[in-house]
Amino acid sequence: MARFAAAFALLAATSLCFFSRLSGSLDTDQPRVTRWIHSLRSLLASMSGAIIELTGQHVRISGNAIAGGLPASDMELTLVIDEGCDGLQPVLLFASAVVAFPAPWFARLLGLLVGSALLQGLNLVRIASLYLFGTRWIHALNGLHVGAWQALFVAATAGLWLLWATWCVQRDGRQDANQGTS
Repeated sequence: MARFAAAFALLAATSLCFFSRLSGSLDTDQPRVTRWIHSLRSLLASMSGAIIELTGQHVRISGNAIAGGLPASDMELTLVIDEGCDGLQPVLLFASAVVAFPAPWFARLLGLLVGSALLQGLNLVRIASLYLFGTRWIHALNGLHVGAWQALFVAATAGLWLLWATWCVQRDGRQDANQGTS
């Protein structure tokens, strides 16, 4: 357990510092990474906009921004998907925990792929719900964004990792039991 904790701490700190360094220099040092991150944020805006439009709201997407009119008002709400809103930090934390956990590499790869997809799916729901909530209760949007959704995302990341780790341990136990009966 101590080995896992040390490996997780090292991987998480390294990946988050590296990502912070890259995202802090988005317009200068790393053009390929810059394009990738901007493309991801634009994709998140487009996909979230599609989800929002399923509810009957009309929005405009411009790069990493989602904009639309507020009901019964001439005001407009614009959400910008920026650093911290793209879901990459929770994915990095999840990936650090998965890689640090003593599991077969196939299980780790499967965990990385499925877990990253689920966390980004949750992020799409988060972005769409923030927009929809903001169109009705703009005064409470910041509390939902900074308070409730951040706590929920942390809990979801930890819970997803616990589910994956439990699956790995149970899977390993079943394989040991099957090998013992051969």
